[in-house]
Amino acid sequence: MCFYFHFSRREYLRFGIETLEKNFFVITLDFTSWLYPKLYEANSNKNFYFENNVTISSEKDLLNLLNKTYPDIVIDALPNDKETQRIRKIIKMSSTREKDQDPDTFIGLAFPLGFANDGIFRKTKTTLEQAKHNLRNLLLTMKGERLAHPEFGCEIHNLIFEQVSENINDTIEEMIKEAVDTWLPYLRIGKTVTVEVDNRLNVNVHFSLKNDLTGVEEVLDVFYDITE
Repeated sequence: MCFYFHFSRREYLRFGIETLEKNFFVITLDFTSWLYPKLYEANSNKNFYFENNVTISSEKDLLNLLNKTYPDIVIDALPNDKETQRIRKIIKMSSTREKDQDPDTFIGLAFPLGFANDGIFRKTKTTLEQAKHNLRNLLLTMKGERLAHPEFGCEIHNLIFEQVSENINDTIEEMIKEAVDTWLPYLRIGKTVTVEVDNRLNVNVHFSLKNDLTGVEEVLDVFYDITE
């Protein structure tokens, strides 16, 4: 259960936690310190004691918790803004990791969309595979291209009309990290290598899942045509 206000006895009763505990192992996550640090400091001495109430002060705190437990159900009482969207994406992707162990389940749809041999859309089988498709989709989308989400995408497309410079690799790496930090915050971007081949920019991106303690990296290649 995710909250953004100090956890009081009123909230304990209002959300029926005592009843839920009869059938579930309940953990309450207090994000006030992360989202509203001044409010947290002002009310820290008013918190109602609950053994499984956890203070989440940063992304690191959240990832550490999700590495220890997989939530089956998430009750979300957080506000709706850019930072809480990051939190939701991290929790959502973490909840798929348990499915990686089951060969009969799938995580999501593969991009670009296409049909498999069974006549159904191609699907991804692991979290890392789905993350790779999500990253490709993000990097190949121009900002403004999606009418409902004009901010979704990456600004690499703005470079293909300019002359390739010596520092283009650093510029592209910075653009990728900025886009990923906003839209795919569960990913860690490693080395990025950009080369020009036959009037195309070949961008080679190393990435991994932040909540994967093994540190396994995947590599994605994306191509951009350079306009003369």
